[in-house]
Parts: sequence; C-alpha cells; structure tokens
Amino acid sequence: MADHREKLSDGKPFFGQVTFSERFPGVESVLVTVQDSEFGSTEKPQITRYSEESVGEFHDCTATYCYKGGIRIGNLLREMVRERKEDGSFARDCCGKLGSPKGRNTYGKCNHFFEVTAKIVYKPAKV
Repeated sequence: MADHREKLSDGKPFFGQVTFSERFPGVESVLVTVQDSEFGSTEKPQITRYSEESVGEFHDCTATYCYKGGIRIGNLLREMVRERKEDGSFARDCCGKLGSPKGRNTYGKCNHFFEVTAKIVYKPAKV
C-alpha cells in the first residue's frame, strides 16, 4: 500500500537544487544518525543513518498517521560546517499532526521525538 500522507520533505529540495558535495566542497564525508522514538514507548527507536550521498534537508516522521511531521537536519549541518565542528547533536519533538488515514481530520500533535547526531570529516586544507 502506497504512503499518500503529506510529508515534511514534500517539495523541498536539499540546499536548493545542489548536492551536498556541491554545497559543502570542503567536506570529505558526513554521517548523520537519527533516532525516531515515540514518547512513553518501550520499543527500540527506529534508527536511520545518512551519508553525504543520502542526507537531505529533512527527516520525515515514521509515525503511520503523522502528517507533515519530522525534523530539519540541514540547519545542524550548515551550523557545523560554518563553525568547522566535527561533532554535533540535538533533540526535537516532531512538528507534525496526527490525523485520520486519509488526512481529513487531525487529532493533535504527533508524539514522536528525534535525537540527531552528526559527524563531519573535512578535507585537508590546501596550502
């Protein structure tokens, strides 16, 4: 069954229309890890890992009936590169709304939260 719910990342490209490598030519590699958990749940969080080839501006929420939910990870990466940080992290609640299967009705805020860590390796400085 196809997923027809609206997502945070719908229609929003990463850093405009360029790739991560084009946007950050001084970065050799990046590893972003996102843990997606539900408040009060005893289940293990869903973990997603992104590299420089797969990272995007947003990470979409995995809750079945969450609409336009997720988090923005692009801001963390831009700040880290600007300050030449190698490690960074943050935690945020999902910004989405829970809704009916077809999305006509909403029932309040999504109860998922995210923990994000990022590691960046920079290219050696040219002399």
